Amino acid sequence: MEHLIANPTQNENTIVFPVGTTTISKDTTYATENLVFAKGAIVEVEAGVTLTIGGEITANAYQIFKLEGSTEDDNRAVVTFSKIYTVLPQWFGADDTGENDATQAFEDALRSIRQSGGSLDCVGTFLCAEVKPYAGNVNLQWYVITVPSGVRIFSSSKCMFPGKSGVGRSYALFEVSNGNANIEFDNLSFDGGAGNATASTADGLGLAVMIRVLDTDPQPAKNITIKNCTGLNFYNNFVFWQNVVEPDVLPFTVYNLVIEGNYVKNVGNGESIAGEHGRYLRIRNNYVEKTGIGVSGKPRLGIDCSGGNWDVIITDNILVNNGGGFKVEAAGSTDTEFNISDLANEVVIANNVCVGGDNTRTFACKLSGSRVVLSNNIFYGFKGTGIEISGAAGYLSGDYIMFSNNIIQHIEAVDPSETTAISSEGIPFIIRA
Repeated sequence: MEHLIANPTQNENTIVFPVGTTTISKDTTYATENLVFAKGAIVEVEAGVTLTIGGEITANAYQIFKLEGSTEDDNRAVVTFSKIYTVLPQWFGADDTGENDATQAFEDALRSIRQSGGSLDCVGTFLCAEVKPYAGNVNLQWYVITVPSGVRIFSSSKCMFPGKSGVGRSYALFEVSNGNANIEFDNLSFDGGAGNATASTADGLGLAVMIRVLDTDPQPAKNITIKNCTGLNFYNNFVFWQNVVEPDVLPFTVYNLVIEGNYVKNVGNGESIAGEHGRYLRIRNNYVEKTGIGVSGKPRLGIDCSGGNWDVIITDNILVNNGGGFKVEAAGSTDTEFNISDLANEVVIANNVCVGGDNTRTFACKLSGSRVVLSNNIFYGFKGTGIEISGAAGYLSGDYIMFSNNIIQHIEAVDPSETTAISSEGIPFIIRA
């Protein structure tokens, strides 16, 4: 190693690693050197050691780093880049055939761009299903991979993250928490392996949630974008943002959440796109089909923004044959400590197409808010209620309601014997206090 640094083998400021293993046993920095890796060249970084890279890397989609130590013992080796960089998970040992678990490789790759920010380019099939029991329940994996701030996870070609059934339920594949911000997921594909789950199969499924956003630290996540992704066969949700800190301490889970241009199909036991206490939500140009009737026995919605979401704009989406359509409400009755009197709740539902089907047993659209705009939508073929605008938690809609150019057709009452129905009235449009 010392010889290579002192005498570059190609040209000035370039270090070539030949086939074989080079061991880094102490903290090392390549401030400006460009590193070239032949296929089969491995830099092994010992436990507790940090390798810092400031130059360019030349390597294709094969392993070039082997990191020792463990995160549990807080001595995992680290490769870190001192400038914005695009890295490949294969560099850190990820198997892109989907045969072997790649969880640790993804964690190492994301850790490498944690300080500088950067991108992770995922091309291939990656199984990330390392079981991490939550609260002593070996059948529930609470999260897999935590995403740091300033990171873009994308695919420049084709990729797939499959669920792994039979090893327990993976609650979330990617988790955004700890106040992390400026994160983007782009052109990724997920197959949870679950489909329309039942109670008898719930503990043996693959992915339950693709991306989960939490408020911890306590700080909300900020500026999160999820776009151009495909999510199939999930047990719970495609995207889910959840309030963990008490609302009177931290009112919002996430600021500036954009969910755009995604394709979602076959979500069994939860709403496809759902969450609580978000501020500035933009949900647009998504296609959502067959959000089913799952373990709870209740129909599930395509897009559910109930539970204290504020300033919500939902436009240009297509929803087909889900348990229900859209729901946007103020804080529910369980949020009695959340002071909503000083907040403005603006809801815009525009230019959407929402078509019912054999799964549909509830409303096409249910809204509450101080300013509600509902325009240029098509709601067709629902069993239940068409559009309901109502109050929530003692907070009445109606400061401003705009209802224009909507088409509501073929809204039917649900058979009284249908016990899974939430709404059974067969009313096209209703406003409740």
